[in-house]
Amino acid sequence: AIHDKSGKMKTAWRGIFSPDTRQRANAIELLSDVLDRKAFNQMVPLLESPSPEKALDEGRKLVKLPNLTKKGEDVITRLLNSGDWVDVIMGLSLVRDDRKNYDIKEITAHLKSHENPIILKEVEMVSQTATSTDTPKDQGQTAEISMGEKILLLKEIDIFSGLSAEELAAIAAETEELDYPSNAEVIRQHEMGETVFLIIDGEVEVIVNQPDGKQIVLDQMGAGNAFGEMALIDDAPRSATIKTVTPSRFLILHKQEFKETAMEFPRISLQICSVLSQRIRGLHAKFQATKA
Repeated sequence: AIHDKSGKMKTAWRGIFSPDTRQRANAIELLSDVLDRKAFNQMVPLLESPSPEKALDEGRKLVKLPNLTKKGEDVITRLLNSGDWVDVIMGLSLVRDDRKNYDIKEITAHLKSHENPIILKEVEMVSQTATSTDTPKDQGQTAEISMGEKILLLKEIDIFSGLSAEELAAIAAETEELDYPSNAEVIRQHEMGETVFLIIDGEVEVIVNQPDGKQIVLDQMGAGNAFGEMALIDDAPRSATIKTVTPSRFLILHKQEFKETAMEFPRISLQICSVLSQRIRGLHAKFQATKA
């Protein structure tokens, strides 16, 4: 799902693992449209199996599958030894989330001299939490989210949704995290801005100030939503005020860091132009519809 540029595989992935039978059925139907007929027919028994064990049994009738352990050490090992640094990042993210089941010192030993500074930072982050028996949430603490989580969050933003995993990882490496209390202004209407915000936790409201001094709440947004994207592209002032409703946490990306990353990965700029072009066409179509 991370490597898919269309977003369809992520939608299918969510549906397949949903407890809602209707969402599962919709996901299977989506896969029937996305995959070629032969591949889909082979997957149907796996998708409709009532348990992972039976799904594996069905899968072994079709292809040779490795004997993976229940804890998934084999999968983790493959990811951590991959030549693709994004795979390594995702492997470290999985280890961090389920660190009670792994000997972190042993499985990350070969990565401590890695040439990629992003991987080194992730290894350090995982190692720092290795001695803890509780998750940050169990302890009532707010820990820095992993690079893998950042990649998945960024993929939710419209202008980044079509980027490759490597491009998303490059952007994620430049992000920071910020916490705001409830009832705090995050951005103010008419002020200049150079930052995009993605909500990790919490809820905010979108407020527009009227010339007569009245305020109109246009919308409320929660985790997974983003605002301020246009600040990465133009120098126009903010079009609305964003205020926290609850204590909130954000993943932020500044314009300068984004520009430097876009210079290294030119396709990022092309993707954004494509999304903006689609938005303009959509607005034009709505405008024409109102005239008809």
